[in-house]
Amino acid sequence: MEINRYIRIINSFFKYYFYFIKNYNSIKKNKNFSQEGEDVFLIDFFKDKKSGFYVDVGAFHPFRISNTYALYKKGFRGINIDISATSIDFFNFARPDDVNLNVGATDKFEKKIFFSKKNLSFHNTLSKSLAESDIQKEPFKKKFTIECKPLTKIIDNTKFSEKKIDFLNIDAEGYDYQVLLGLDIKKYCPRAICIEISPLVDKKNENYKDTKIFKYLLQNNYKLTWKGSNSFIFLFQPEQQLV
Repeated sequence: MEINRYIRIINSFFKYYFYFIKNYNSIKKNKNFSQEGEDVFLIDFFKDKKSGFYVDVGAFHPFRISNTYALYKKGFRGINIDISATSIDFFNFARPDDVNLNVGATDKFEKKIFFSKKNLSFHNTLSKSLAESDIQKEPFKKKFTIECKPLTKIIDNTKFSEKKIDFLNIDAEGYDYQVLLGLDIKKYCPRAICIEISPLVDKKNENYKDTKIFKYLLQNNYKLTWKGSNSFIFLFQPEQQLV
């Protein structure tokens, strides 16, 4: 197994190297990297903050459609979590001063099967129902077993265990609510949360206010402040009546 890990890391390095060389100019010069413009909002929201702490669950890639790379360039550091070992290899190459973890973030300790279309994919998921949905245009070809832990326990075991979260990003392809439940939201109290409520995940997307995610965040003093096609950004509003 150890030799397989080294082979994977070597393969990941060459994939990362060729991606970095090909996209060098955009990686260095671009100010925004998100898919729907999430980081445009975030950079403005954190405009007076030179450094901060983010947690990115379902991080996928250190540059491509990343909601945290613009913050990283600004001086933020944090934790990147993904069920794909290849994704975490990429983060180790690109952001060695972050904590990069190949683990499943859920609401309990468990071993789970995750479904993969390819080693480096933003569609990898722990959701069996999503993987087997007839909505999928491309089949999930691989299955792997991964250790899963509550998000709070993952953070507790890092150097960031005593820090409040400035920005929490959750893009867990059908497991977003479980990830959210796994966080002690009062202890880590993220100032901003970006979470996916997708038509592929939640059929009530057109009535997002009826979803478990929206109701849970509302109950915990978060207010929806920015909305894209699938991404929703909530800001913490302490001691306020939210509507």
